[in-house]
Order: sequence, then C-alpha cells, then structure tokens
Amino acid sequence: KRLLCSVDLTKDFFFSYSYNIMRSLQKNINDKNTGHVVYETMFVWNEFLTRAMRNHLKNTDWTVALVHGFFKQSKLSVSGKDFWLTLIARRSRHFAGTRFMKRGVNEKGRVANDVETEQIVFEDTPDDIPSQITSVVQHRGSIPLVWFQETSRLNIRPEITLKSDVDYKATRLHFENLVLRYGNPIVILNLIK
Repeated sequence: KRLLCSVDLTKDFFFSYSYNIMRSLQKNINDKNTGHVVYETMFVWNEFLTRAMRNHLKNTDWTVALVHGFFKQSKLSVSGKDFWLTLIARRSRHFAGTRFMKRGVNEKGRVANDVETEQIVFEDTPDDIPSQITSVVQHRGSIPLVWFQETSRLNIRPEITLKSDVDYKATRLHFENLVLRYGNPIVILNLIK
C-alpha cells in the first residue's frame, strides 16, 4: 500500500479497459492470441505488482496495465473529411531515470529512457469502424554505448566517459532486441549534433 501511495498516478500514467494500449496497433492486429491480453511488460509499470495475481488467475481480466508516457487524441478536418489523430508515447520501465542519472545502455541491452512513440490516423466514420488505419512507430533512447557523465553545478558541459565494452555486447543486444520488436530495417538518426 505504501508503494502505491508514494507514486503520483495522476501524472503521465494512462490505461485502457478496451484497447491493449501497451502494444502497437500492428502488434494488436497481428496478435494470434485473440481474447487474451498479451502483456508487453516493457511498458507496463505495474507489471511486478500484478504478476502474482495474473499468474494465479491465469488471465489478465482482473488487472489494469498502467503505461507511463503520453496519450492524446484529436479530431482533425482535412478537405471536408474528419480524421482522428492519436499520439501514444510508451516509456520503458527497464532502464528509466532522470536525464543526468541514467545514460547509455545496460548489460541487458536496454537503453536509458527508452520511449516508443506511435502515431495513429484514421477517418471518422458514422459506424465507428474505420476502413483504413495508418500507424507509424518510432523509438528513441539513449546512445546504446556504455557511458556516463559526472554532473556538477559548476560544469555546464560535463565530460562524457565511455566504459570499456570491447565487443560492444550491450550494443549488439540492444539492436537484436529492436529487430525482434520491430523487424528490419532499423533506421538510426543521430540527434546529438
């Protein structure tokens, strides 16, 4: 009880009773396990707290998956047609932290402050069943190298320190995980400079 009371669940947490919000639209559509919620544990922040109940009951009907990030849905009008634009950002629970405290990649290939952002667009129809839906997923996170910064109030631009990872094992694990989650190709953008 103390653990639940110490977390502000009104800020940046969201859930859905009717849609598997922890997974992308593509994964939800391609899911072979119809009728059973597949937990994308990477984005479910209360996964540990509900695990015993889900395992004991052998289903997820009695639990709600809390996702941390951002959710917004807006109706747009373009050329006389109404569309819904949905933006969902799912923040990973695995290597999360404040900007200067979590950096790089850990030994399991999980990057710091990993966020999956999905944009869904569909036409508003009278019967509420859209004929076409588009979804684009992008992923962002810390640079997948083992590195850190010593922060100081006196030093505005702290030095970046790389740790030795001769075989880039953690980096390789990170990209293997991305391929498993999203498939190929993986397009990388450097937003540092």
